[in-house]
Amino acid sequence: MKLSQTERPIGAFADGLDAAGAAAPAAALRLVAAFLNEFGTLTTTDLIERASKTFPLAGTSGSGCSGEPTVADAVVHLKALERILQSGRAKTAADDLASLLKLIELLWRESAQNNSLASMLDALRRALKLEPPEGLVKTFIERLNKDVRTPAFEQTLAELAASTLRREHVVEIARAVYGGIPKNTSRKAALKFIRKPHDAYMSAKRGIEATGGRSAA
Repeated sequence: MKLSQTERPIGAFADGLDAAGAAAPAAALRLVAAFLNEFGTLTTTDLIERASKTFPLAGTSGSGCSGEPTVADAVVHLKALERILQSGRAKTAADDLASLLKLIELLWRESAQNNSLASMLDALRRALKLEPPEGLVKTFIERLNKDVRTPAFEQTLAELAASTLRREHVVEIARAVYGGIPKNTSRKAALKFIRKPHDAYMSAKRGIEATGGRSAA
């Protein structure tokens, strides 16, 4: 299901809670609904897959302000809605909501149970808007191949070293730039392999300049 579809029963349940005078949980569910609507073209599976690549999320510290919608409020009432959907035999909607709940609870644990729902959703929103790792891998491969043998190489490599890309992504870049290194190579070693062609060229260039010769290139 698309997140826009998952949002509908949550929004409707929030309206019901509001009508019953339960303003705090209604506000919490409306924050969740607004978030889902913002990324409505994604599926729940897409959301979980993309979110899993960004743990731990930055910007989820602190406990939030008094009266602010809490993660606890959202979780309790989303679970209640899941039970309603299950009893109404809306299995697909209930299963999607169950998956969403697992993600929220995981993020809650990752943030040491920071109870600010807005803080959690804002951190997740920022993470989802970052360029996916696959795009960054492609960008770094292109830049490193272009910048090798130039002064720009050191800056590009420094940006890669400081990036949040995981070990396997840096190894993938090293394999594209340097050649066939083992897939279980460490991140630190992969970075060293990436700079080898550049260092070899610069060393040869310094040797040629020291002897007053010229490079055939």
